[in-house]
Amino acid sequence: MKEKLPKHVKLVPLGSLLAYCQRGKQPDYSAEGFPVLNSKHILESRISFQENRHAKPNPVPIFQIQCGDMLINGTGRGTVGRAAPYLISEHHAIPDNHVTILRTSTLDPAYLSFYLNSLAGKLQVEKYQRGSSGQLELYPFDIRKFQVWDAPSSIQREIRTLYDQATECEKRSRELLDQAKSRVEQLIEEAVQA
Repeated sequence: MKEKLPKHVKLVPLGSLLAYCQRGKQPDYSAEGFPVLNSKHILESRISFQENRHAKPNPVPIFQIQCGDMLINGTGRGTVGRAAPYLISEHHAIPDNHVTILRTSTLDPAYLSFYLNSLAGKLQVEKYQRGSSGQLELYPFDIRKFQVWDAPSSIQREIRTLYDQATECEKRSRELLDQAKSRVEQLIEEAVQA
């Protein structure tokens, strides 16, 4: 991969840019608490909050998912290696034991998720995944070996701006769909009462 890159694009081991790279532990599930994120919640460059269970917060905050973290799915066939930024400042979340938290002050989490979900990232997932038929695993010590482009800040900011714009458009789209659904329900109710 390195041989075909322009000279100004230098790849470095991801581990050299990480302050934290750790898989979650089995959560202490409860009726209330923080949402738990597992393999099915980590999609390509976005997080799903559908059908989350909840867990008690870990007494050690570093083990909880924080705004600015990047998450990577560490298990599964066809889903291993999916990466998404966690950019929710309102609350933390809890990773289960199939989700790895990557924390860095050097790389923007949106940029990193797009990089890891690109062909360059997927090839490295294939190289470092372990296991045979059934369950594939991607461990933190292997994720640290990934070669990434520590892109200039201007490029990372550009990617983040596009990500933020797309997220806002997606949110607005959901709001419009909810409005349309409510209006249809209102019209049906009015028609029934007439």
